Amino acid sequence: MEIDPNVERHQTPARGVQAPDQNTNRAALRGDHRHAVLGAAGVRPNHQLGLGYNQAWWGSKYWANFGVADWVTDRRNNPDRPTVLTLFGGNRAFPEELPNERIKLLQTPFGDYEKSLKDDLSRIMRGSEFDFDRGVTAIYLYRWGHSMMMPVPNLLFGKTRNAKGLLDRNKGPRMVAYSPLGPIAFAGQHREGTPSVESAITSGYRAALDVLAYTDGLKV
Repeated sequence: MEIDPNVERHQTPARGVQAPDQNTNRAALRGDHRHAVLGAAGVRPNHQLGLGYNQAWWGSKYWANFGVADWVTDRRNNPDRPTVLTLFGGNRAFPEELPNERIKLLQTPFGDYEKSLKDDLSRIMRGSEFDFDRGVTAIYLYRWGHSMMMPVPNLLFGKTRNAKGLLDRNKGPRMVAYSPLGPIAFAGQHREGTPSVESAITSGYRAALDVLAYTDGLKV
């Protein structure tokens, strides 16, 4: 199997870790994006857990929640299947601190993330037969796995007001930034200013309307 150089791999019980290529991990810092670690843990089946699609918790050093990869399929009813937990890190730093957060993201040892993951899963699954050392077969760590938009003040609607004194939302920074460039339309959750599937769908709809408006203009 070919291993992504940006991914650290940890397989139990061999405890093997593949360190990432730091050069390929470097990326331009964006002050309006939060940098958060993302992990994937392969787990052996345990039918007593009764997990929903997504679990979130408080009090972790690095992690915030995880989703069960095959929960939306009929496989979730099979107690004998292996599955994958996709784990998301949290980042509560202020915008001016984000460059340092990126550095910490790269320099934090794999073992620190692993220990936090073990502590968290053992705590939130307490009372079940889950055992981290027996149940987790591998851990994959992505140090640039889930960069998320962090809206700064006035990004969504701006400060421009119309003759009635109301905000002119069409002149908000995000509306200006994502306006079409000729035949090029922009879509993505960041266009709406908030990271969510609803924003992604809405932005796709808006981009489709932009394209239709452009093609209709060509027909005139």
